Amino acid sequence: FQISGFTPNDNEQDDKDESASSSSCNDSRLEIKINKVLRTCDWVAKKSTPRCKKSGIASHCPKTCDEGLCNADSTMRFKIITKNHGFQSCTWVRKAMKKRRCKLDNGHVMKTCRQTC
Repeated sequence: FQISGFTPNDNEQDDKDESASSSSCNDSRLEIKINKVLRTCDWVAKKSTPRCKKSGIASHCPKTCDEGLCNADSTMRFKIITKNHGFQSCTWVRKAMKKRRCKLDNGHVMKTCRQTC
């Protein structure tokens, strides 16, 4: 039994595509400064509606803010703990030694600079 224009595998593929896209969208685990205080995307999630409207937050926390920025670089400066690099941006990652910089902080830079890395 088959419905015209529909095969049983159509829905299965849609489910796979949907789960792949949602699982690949993750918030950065790196801290950012908001009003001179170090914050994480967990903090943003507690009051996401007003906080996601602040400049740069949606690109740093794309899953929480649900703005369709899952493959974009964060536009925020973020704290890198490894080797005391301090606060950096995806532009800094892109400039030199990109492969090495993407691996900093156990790969969290890679998950923050999604397009660059």
